Amino acid sequence: MMKNIIATLIITIFISGCSTMVSPTKTSVYIKSKKNGQPFIIKDSDGKIIAKAITPAVIKLDNKGNSTYTYLTQCEIKKEESEMNEWVLGNIVMVSITGLLIDIGSGYSNEPVEKVSLLNCDKVIAEKKYKIARKKHCGKFVSQYDRSVHNFNNYKNKGSIYKLKHTQDYLLKYCSEYVDVSLYKNQSEKVNKVYGNYL
Repeated sequence: MMKNIIATLIITIFISGCSTMVSPTKTSVYIKSKKNGQPFIIKDSDGKIIAKAITPAVIKLDNKGNSTYTYLTQCEIKKEESEMNEWVLGNIVMVSITGLLIDIGSGYSNEPVEKVSLLNCDKVIAEKKYKIARKKHCGKFVSQYDRSVHNFNNYKNKGSIYKLKHTQDYLLKYCSEYVDVSLYKNQSEKVNKVYGNYL
């Protein structure tokens, strides 16, 4: 009797999908951000909102199907594709092609990633505002540089070359990310030489 039970159990495991038999229907996913209190929503592969929460949070997501879950915040859209369920390896170890096909057919061959890290939107937004302000400031220095060149050509005094030198150095040091500084680089040797003569 016992032998029959054991044999039946072995056959069942051999022909059945390991992950289909063992896996739960949902996976607990831990969502965090570097700064707690980050609001987020989760959408499934169909674009349907399935969860809303604030970090840190643990959300249970469907374990079935080859899904892509999208995490959205005020500053980020992050997509996480389902990973292979480790129980699928049981079919490979036991060389159970039938079990592997069952797992794939049932959708339990994959599961959501268990940990997701989101950006700190306060920091991202602050950096974005800083770049906008810096770009605007660099634009003013571009105009100031043109005026400084004009003033120096007309007056050729210490005040005008000092202003031109200061404007040039600021543009080269802080504005290469926001404006084309090739002109100022090409003129810098000449400006520096004239500036040196006025020291």
